Amino acid sequence: MLPSQLNMSSGSALGEAARAGSTTGRAAGAAAAVPRASHPPRGLRNPPRQPRSRRRLERLLAAAAEVLGAEGPQALTTRRVAETAGVPIGSLYRFFADKHAIVEALALAWWRELVELVAAVAELDELEPLADPVGAVIEALSAGMRARPAFLALWYGGLRDERLRDATRPLRAQFAAAVQRILASHWPAAADAERAAAAEMAVLAGDGLLREAFRARPDGDPRLLGEAALMLDSYLTARLGERAR
Repeated sequence: MLPSQLNMSSGSALGEAARAGSTTGRAAGAAAAVPRASHPPRGLRNPPRQPRSRRRLERLLAAAAEVLGAEGPQALTTRRVAETAGVPIGSLYRFFADKHAIVEALALAWWRELVELVAAVAELDELEPLADPVGAVIEALSAGMRARPAFLALWYGGLRDERLRDATRPLRAQFAAAVQRILASHWPAAADAERAAAAEMAVLAGDGLLREAFRARPDGDPRLLGEAALMLDSYLTARLGERAR
């Protein structure tokens, strides 16, 4: 896969979410994405300034995603990433201090894309209310995860530590904000604080439920995904009341 094929715009996020929505059919997963070198991740030792450096950074991130997806988190080392990218180990250390810096860069990119997927569902919902908004979000996220096996290996494979949780916390707050947009469409009478609390709990619970579904099956156990949607929908109804639409 070419580095250019690994990038994903908000427009493609909208298309992916639309394909995943319950009103528009089953999802067709997009290619796994890594950060665009034109928008380099934070924490780089030397942010790329020239096209050649940006291309090298893309190769390294693509190689890290390849190692994670094909060989698992235990295989992810700086040496293995450099070998897969076909660059000297010194070139890797020009950008990244250690393996954890690589993991953080990938996690931030993938979380950003998952936020875009949920925001795209919210946009579709605002244009025309979805009959099953919770199911649409679950389907969109499941499609995104199926398309990103390296994310699953990273997030659910033992690499997630407190440092990574801290780094991704702002994006998870954006994720909850996108969920709040959906709640505002279907529970307009609920107070903002009530919707915010419900969104936060739905994100926390959803993370664990999706983890179990994808731990059971690489493509997500359909029974567990269905139960997750039912559980979250029941919680929101108990917390916020019946949906207005």
